[in-house]
Amino acid sequence: MDVQLKISSFSGTKKDWERWSLTFLAKARIKGYRALLVGIEVAPTKGSKGHEEFMIKNDIAFAEMLISNECDICFGLLNSSRSEEMPEGDASLAWKNLSAKF
Repeated sequence: MDVQLKISSFSGTKKDWERWSLTFLAKARIKGYRALLVGIEVAPTKGSKGHEEFMIKNDIAFAEMLISNECDICFGLLNSSRSEEMPEGDASLAWKNLSAKF
């Protein structure tokens, strides 16, 4: 089942964080990447079973976070959430960075 959900924008203000983060996590649960965001599901070793599927979920989660954040501070936090293993962005690290800031 493919669920189409609107991507809500986050203004980058503390007053909007609670509503946006709760909404984003609800959407993440429906789309199947909430456990990845909050660190419950971690990346399997490269080449092992499940690694490719995990990376696809990670890329979708990271892209949706990037698209939904409008402020320069959020962009900086997301942009710094990259590694050699996840050059397109580590969604779990990005979520931690945003949560710590707001």
